[in-house]
Amino acid sequence: MIRQIAEYLHEHREELDLPSGLRSDFSFLKVGGNPWEKGRINFLVFNRDESAPVLFIKGIREKDKDESLRREYSLIQKLASHRELIPFLPLPIHMVSLSGQDVLIQKACRGERMLASLSKSSLLHFQKKTISGNFYRAMEFVSILNTSVQNPFSPTELKSKILSPFLSFYEDYGCSEHNKYTLERLLHKVCHLMGDSPCGTLIHGDCSATNIFLDTPNQIKIIDWETASENSLPFLDLFYFMSKYIHNLKIMPRNRWERVRYAYFGKNWFSDLIRKTVQEYCEQTHVSPELGHVIFPLHFLNKARIKYSMRAKEQTEPWMNLFEYSMNNLDDLCF
Repeated sequence: MIRQIAEYLHEHREELDLPSGLRSDFSFLKVGGNPWEKGRINFLVFNRDESAPVLFIKGIREKDKDESLRREYSLIQKLASHRELIPFLPLPIHMVSLSGQDVLIQKACRGERMLASLSKSSLLHFQKKTISGNFYRAMEFVSILNTSVQNPFSPTELKSKILSPFLSFYEDYGCSEHNKYTLERLLHKVCHLMGDSPCGTLIHGDCSATNIFLDTPNQIKIIDWETASENSLPFLDLFYFMSKYIHNLKIMPRNRWERVRYAYFGKNWFSDLIRKTVQEYCEQTHVSPELGHVIFPLHFLNKARIKYSMRAKEQTEPWMNLFEYSMNNLDDLCF
């Protein structure tokens, strides 16, 4: 399989923006994914005499069992038709079937993951400038994404296609009548605030600092679009980025779930940064902070839904707990 991929890369060097060379000048490093016999494997591809990877490759062994690569490829192609999104995408990107097996080939991101830009120090004071800069970069990307790709809906379609699945999942997961009623009221407020001409918004779905590369000092690249949804709500990617970022920090309090809750529902430096970030997002997207206020709990529920679909019920529960807490304590939210 490696030989076939190398042959394809050589034959499409110009399209993949690779330097000219011999067939034998590629080296492959397996990263992440699963063992090949379980169906998925990822490679970084290096060119001779270069220390940074030039390509990232995802392979799927059983073509009929996984549509995620084809979905991801089609989505990135669609996004690339929007000029303002091109700088954020891992382009060029190719989709090819080699011996009946799907292979996704895309430009490797240079630089480092945004998460790695933080020091390991538990002293937040020395990281404030870095954190603020990362929040701003992520907010800018989400703003452009949410305003570039929109799908107009009727209020009825908004309810059936976007909002009702939240309630259905919550009921299937198991919820009290009180919390079900509270969620129904919340979704009704979302409908009211989005008005008579609502738009579905494209979201990345896993917009965390792990999936964002600091490609150059002023440019970021976003990878792993497998969980993206073309019909969702504004704010969700932004809230998830902030929650996951705070969750991953090595700062007090030690309990990362308590740390996230404290940031949103406390009065601290993070609360102030969150408020400023949301305000800037609203100014850039022309959506109301009031809408963000009522959508906020749904980003926790959305993550719980994704985790549950992956049969990770144990990992679902902490996100569900944050959802229920935020839904029942919205008056204390920091923005």
